[in-house]
Amino acid sequence: MFVLVALASLVEVAAKDACSAGSSEGCQALGKEQVLLQLQRAALKSRGDGDDEVCSTSIEGQECYHAVVWAQSHGILLHPEWYGGLTEDSSFQEFQNHLSAGGLGTCKRPCNLCHTAAQGEKCHEQVRWAMVIGIQHYPDWYSGLSSGSSFEEFQNHLRRSPHSDCPEPCNLCRTVVGGAGVTVCYTQVQWAMEQGIKQHPEWYSGLSQNSSRQEFQAYLSTKQECPLACDHCHTAEQGEPCYEGVTWAMQDGIAAHPEWYPELTTDSSFEDFQTHLLEGGFHNCPRPCPVE
Repeated sequence: MFVLVALASLVEVAAKDACSAGSSEGCQALGKEQVLLQLQRAALKSRGDGDDEVCSTSIEGQECYHAVVWAQSHGILLHPEWYGGLTEDSSFQEFQNHLSAGGLGTCKRPCNLCHTAAQGEKCHEQVRWAMVIGIQHYPDWYSGLSSGSSFEEFQNHLRRSPHSDCPEPCNLCRTVVGGAGVTVCYTQVQWAMEQGIKQHPEWYSGLSQNSSRQEFQAYLSTKQECPLACDHCHTAEQGEPCYEGVTWAMQDGIAAHPEWYPELTTDSSFEDFQTHLLEGGFHNCPRPCPVE
């Protein structure tokens, strides 16, 4: 099944490229050629005749890169059952690793594979304990962290411990700063704050000249090469997955399963429920902003 899945994604990419160049006959021929080529490579690899396993994160222009992009943008939406353990929010490396694990095509094991712990995994339990209990009773164990630190920040801290099973998390937040080794993101944020917002305010929906550096970085993280900003708050709004999760928890969840929300009551605020979901790593909830 997995071979068919990966083949489908590779053929889709090849066919799309061929069709954009000319005739439908050429498109069909190239698609068939790609299928045969991928089957040959898969057979060689299954017999152990391929290259030795070396990690390599695919880059634009490579066959594997286009297969991963298709899987991320189309495959997971059309056939989520093909990608066990992955979601729309899974990283490029996680998708590449999934294709690589099938032994198909040119996709190798990606370097620096990240994985944000999911519910049911031992690391998830360790992170939740650290966020809810550990930081309160043993703050000296968590240098550089606070009760408002993100799930990913706690997981990244735990991965350096010999007593933890946690891997490097994906989407680890980082607030970029100036000084030595100025990053591309810092330059983009600086330009957006000083010039972009003045010259093209329509480019920055939801921002103003008074918005903070974290707010600009958070916005650019969805558009350009910026990491997620730390210490950025956002109270979920209608239409967002987090909003749906919070409203369900407030209206149905706490009534049906109060044991899931030990620190909350039916009178708790929207922000309290959102914080609870944030700490549990549910519905991609960010830290809510304080009520003014």
